[in-house]
Order: sequence, then structure tokens, then C-alpha cells
Amino acid sequence: MAAMASQHKARPWWPELRRGLGPLIPVTAGLAVLGAAAIILRPSLVDTSYLFVTLRQAAPLAILVIGQSLVMRCHSIDLSSAGVFLMVNYAATSGLLSALPPGQLVAICLLASLVVGVINGIFVAVVRASAIIVTLAMSMMLTGIVVSLSNYVPPGDVPDIFRFFGIQRLYGIPWPVLVWVAVAICASLALKLTVFGRVLDAVGDNPRAAEIAGLPVTSVVLTCHALAGLTSGLAAILMSGFIGVGTTTASQAIVLNSIAATIVGGVGFGIGAGGIVGPALGAFFLTFSFNFLTGFGLTEAGRLVIQGLIIATAASFQAWSRD
Repeated sequence: MAAMASQHKARPWWPELRRGLGPLIPVTAGLAVLGAAAIILRPSLVDTSYLFVTLRQAAPLAILVIGQSLVMRCHSIDLSSAGVFLMVNYAATSGLLSALPPGQLVAICLLASLVVGVINGIFVAVVRASAIIVTLAMSMMLTGIVVSLSNYVPPGDVPDIFRFFGIQRLYGIPWPVLVWVAVAICASLALKLTVFGRVLDAVGDNPRAAEIAGLPVTSVVLTCHALAGLTSGLAAILMSGFIGVGTTTASQAIVLNSIAATIVGGVGFGIGAGGIVGPALGAFFLTFSFNFLTGFGLTEAGRLVIQGLIIATAASFQAWSRD
């Protein structure tokens, strides 16, 4: 017994600590460095009022990242969010649904986004098609439909209900931030307290072993894609409300940012160590860093370079933390 106790005490503590906190180190360290640089070079960026503006800007991305983190945890990916944004934006601003009450309009946009996610999930989980091909094709089809209907002519203004959730505040806190927090809490509780969360962890660890064990792998992957579609629709509503007008173009930066924030936050393919908090911090980090660098004349090309460096660095650190 004494020998066993001695061996237990001699177990090195650093590897365990590194595995536990490692996934959050890149994003917390990045925020610390960025915050220090902003205090020195751009003090206005850390002003309380501007931080709320940054949080409002980050909220749609953070909600989108919740769905992206779910599909990545089960070794999949969702590249259809740009198409979902155009679909929701056009449906709300083209006048096709203008006769509907505000609540029904929001519900239809969310339901359509959920259907897109379910279709993605059926092809990925049931048909076993490539998630990259399926979700990218879905984005292209949705974009083509919007372009065909609009003929590249931007629709009108967004409905008042979209604008309300996009720019209004409750006791000084932007509504997008409140929606973000509510969705994050629900997702976190679901992952920690439900059977779905435990099965998702098993699928992430080893999909083949989970399938052999009789776990509902297909249902879990399909559900994750459905939820990713739903969060894409919710993020599209908030982004449209912030923009205020209709559009017929959507940058693939939406997709790239969601992947970057997810990885920076400690979630990868089959890896959920960052939980819900990590990707949320990743979304805020990306938004704050782009605002900071824009003040120094960062172009779109520079943003893509920064995104690539962030993803590569975070992925490398994830691999190091698992060694």
C-alpha cells in the first residue's frame, strides 16, 4: 500500500494540468496579449462602451460557432452557413413574407435553416457522403437560388423585428449578446447533463467503437448538423438586423471565421476540450483582433493571412496539448 501511495504521489502533475487547461491557453493568451497591445496603442478599444459594441459584433459569430463546434466534435464540418445567411436575409427583405406577423417570420426563417441542417445531416450521417462536399454544395445551391430570384438586385430593408434583435439593448446590454448567452447556456447544459452530450463525447473519441457499442451515432451526427443549421439561421437573423438591409452576396469569411474561432477555442475534429466557453472566447478574440488590426489599415487579404496563421497556430497547440 505504501508503495502504491508513493507511486501515486510521484505521478507528474504537469501533463494532467496541460491536458486540462491546454485547449484554452491559446485563446486566453491571445486575448491577454491583444488587450495589452490595445491598452498601449488603441486605448479606445478597451473602453466599456466599445467593448459592448465588440460583443455585439461577435455575438452572431459566437452563435454560429456553437453549431460548428458540435459538428466538428463528431468529426464533421458545416460549410453551408454563408448560403443560409443569404437565404434568411433574402426571405426577410424581399417582401415574400412581409404579410406575416413578426413572430411567424422569425419562426419560418429558423425552421427553414433547421431543414437545411437536417438535409445536410441526412446526406452526411445516413448516406455517408463527404461533409465538406455536401455542405459546400448546399451553400452554393442556396446562393444560386437567391441570385436567381433577385437577379443580383439587393432587396429592401430588414423587418423591424430583425432590426430590434440586431441593434437594440436591454438595460444597456445588446440583445445579440443576451441571445448568445442564452444559447450558450442551453448548449452547455445539454452537453453536460444529457445522454446526447455523453454519446457525442463517445462519437468524438472513436466513432467506429461507438457504432460497434450500439450507440446511435447516425442520430447524433444528424442532430448536430440540424442544430448547426438552426444556429446558422439565428446568426443570420442577428447579422441581418445589424446590417439593416438586404444583400445578394455573402463572403465565405463567415465560414472561415466560424472554423477559426472553433479551433482557437479548443474544439477540433473529435475534440471537445474547449467546451462552449472556448469557442465563445475564440469568436470574441477574432472580432476584437480584426477591429484592432483594421485601425492599422488591415485589408481583406491581410485578414485572410491572419486567419490562416491563427488556425495553424491553434491546431499545432492542440496537438501539443494532447501529447
